[in-house]
Amino acid sequence: MDNWEVWKKGIPLEKAHIHFGDREKVEAFNRYRNQTTMMDVITRIEANADRGLEGFDILKGVVNPDAERRKKTDNLNRQLKTEFLQNIKAGLLFAYGFSVPRRADETPQAVPDDLWDVYPYSSGNVLKSKSLKMESIRVLHLNSLRGTDAVPPKTAGRPTRQEHIIEAFETLADQGLIDFSRSASECYELVRLWVLKNYPDPENSDSGLSVKAMEKHVNPMFKRYKSSSL
Repeated sequence: MDNWEVWKKGIPLEKAHIHFGDREKVEAFNRYRNQTTMMDVITRIEANADRGLEGFDILKGVVNPDAERRKKTDNLNRQLKTEFLQNIKAGLLFAYGFSVPRRADETPQAVPDDLWDVYPYSSGNVLKSKSLKMESIRVLHLNSLRGTDAVPPKTAGRPTRQEHIIEAFETLADQGLIDFSRSASECYELVRLWVLKNYPDPENSDSGLSVKAMEKHVNPMFKRYKSSSL
């Protein structure tokens, strides 16, 4: 089975964390994302009426998810993406896509290990770093190659602290412990200490927790959280 056949069997990257995710978390994610009960609708219509809205205006926002449900959905989505990335790093999942610009005769290529560093901040089926961009990325589970002559791409080595840094920042931000009125660099030490406490690694205590690593992983999240809170 060549790369084209492998690629065709894959799941688009933007859906892969759901497709390969923990079933209970996926079910909860879909439930919170889609759930708008009749009681919610009636309550919001009544609230609009109390505000003096009439006609079609009375239906404004009646099917929008409430803040608490949206927060639960976002948290589950982040958890599923984090676990998906861990499975990529462990070699249980792998992916193929096309380098940009794409040549007419190009075949799908394995996504390089270092390109996954941008996954938490990506969208769609594209991964883009300063030096490389790949599109139309599809993901497969290792089990899908059983019974074939296809060989999965070489897996990554020892995982970095990326997932731990992301989890630390999101946890601290959700607990209101990060001050978004200050610069991102002022929360680096807080994030580092959280990682060391929750994921101790005596042999490599500070490995992957340098200022450079913090800038790479924390700054994009800090900017996104700060913008969403304005």
